[in-house]
Amino acid sequence: MSLVQNTTLQNGNLWNSLLRNPVVLDVETSIKNKGNVRTAGNVLVTIQVKVGDCETRVFTKESFKECIPLLDSASCIVGTNLKFDLSWIKAELGWEPTTVWDLQLAEFLFSNQTWKYPDLDGMCKKYGVEQKLDIVKTEYWEKGIRARIQNLCAKRVQ
Repeated sequence: MSLVQNTTLQNGNLWNSLLRNPVVLDVETSIKNKGNVRTAGNVLVTIQVKVGDCETRVFTKESFKECIPLLDSASCIVGTNLKFDLSWIKAELGWEPTTVWDLQLAEFLFSNQTWKYPDLDGMCKKYGVEQKLDIVKTEYWEKGIRARIQNLCAKRVQ
């Protein structure tokens, strides 16, 4: 087998293993200092997890630990700007992934490193995907309302 054939086979196996059970992850936090995990007073508000075709699950402080088995089952954790989400997950739950696919980092590389900070809205527009709901920011965070945010967070992960 040639090196090219072997590399193609290995890459095919890698993709197949990553796609076996990808889990989409997103978190919502308080917004002081852009939600920095190390800023005093910031809190993790929700964790949203989507496994395959299942409904998005939204976890709150009382149920954060219930998301760990779903994360553990992942062949790959998928998200945008995962360094943010994973820093909160590690700080709150002590959990770390083994494999990730960060859409922001991937888009940076796909753009030949010309799009330095790809944003979710811009990537959605580029690929013809419904953009994230800005209503979360304008109608909930800025008004300080948390009660109905879980449903909107779940829609963002889908």
